[in-house]
Amino acid sequence: MRIKEFIDYMNDIAPLNYAESWDHCGLQFGREDRELTGVILALDLLPQVLDLAIEKGCNLIFTHHPAIFQPLQTITNKSVETELVLKCIEHGVAVFSAHTNLDNAVGGVNDALLAKLGYTAQWTPIPSELEVQDTKIFDGPLTEGIPKTVRPGSMRALALPNPMQRKVLTWTINQTLLTSGCMINFDTDGPVERLAVSGGSFPGEWIGILQDQEIDFLLTGEIKYHDMLSMAGLGIACVACGHDTSERVVLEPLAKQFKMDDVAPKIEV
Repeated sequence: MRIKEFIDYMNDIAPLNYAESWDHCGLQFGREDRELTGVILALDLLPQVLDLAIEKGCNLIFTHHPAIFQPLQTITNKSVETELVLKCIEHGVAVFSAHTNLDNAVGGVNDALLAKLGYTAQWTPIPSELEVQDTKIFDGPLTEGIPKTVRPGSMRALALPNPMQRKVLTWTINQTLLTSGCMINFDTDGPVERLAVSGGSFPGEWIGILQDQEIDFLLTGEIKYHDMLSMAGLGIACVACGHDTSERVVLEPLAKQFKMDDVAPKIEV
């Protein structure tokens, strides 16, 4: 498989038209015509990630967060960011990023986050505004068992089959995601019947959607302090487990899918 074919393959899993308008997804830099020797999956392009790619002989790094978000004026070794880009180019390593398109895709970040906790989404609180014919659902282990009521879009939600207490669910999140600690917006316990997840950052303008859909517990990566207070005032419990913690859960399922589809000789997370 050439890198161009991998890009087409990823567009089946997380189409670029699922990305938010401000985002910068897709091939960040590198040659599309090169034969794919191996893929390293990571949340971010970091020095140790590039070192692993070089060590393993992999010429593509897949990142969740875009490697180039703000325009670069120069590419030299005078900053950590541009030196990484320069070193990638020198070693023939391309970088591909799937960010909000992977958040919004069925089988993406939010579905992986729920799956890690042992749940399956029942609906998408903010479905994509794309026409049905412009959306496609990948067929594979990533989407196995997810009902057709779940569409591409922001967040995932479900009515818990067995309602539980806030503190029990928070403890389960801590233990399952192996967090170093979570931010919470509640002191008193209470029942949780409808759970929503939003990997990464949760914007405050979505609070009203949670209220409208009678969500009583939100799990996210990070959220503004005053937005947590607003949710508490509405009776919605919130747990912020850390931006990276809420998103890294997608890497292993993606690697499993890559291996099953034999996209490259070497696949590392």
